[in-house]
Amino acid sequence: MLAVFEPFIDFIKIKSKVAICRDPKADFLLALAKDGNADYLITGDKDLLVINKYKQTVILTFKEFEEKFSE
Repeated sequence: MLAVFEPFIDFIKIKSKVAICRDPKADFLLALAKDGNADYLITGDKDLLVINKYKQTVILTFKEFEEKFSE
């Protein structure tokens, strides 16, 4: 499966330390989004969703993402 997606994958080395999520175990996703210059973080995690946006990354559910781009 990885071979199919490999042309679309960027491996990101996390350098940032982030400590803003009410669930500290989810902070690594914010650090990954920051270091990877992600436009979107798609999640169902309510601890992340309440943040709405971190730096340049908009945090939303899959349904919200799908609605945003199906127009």
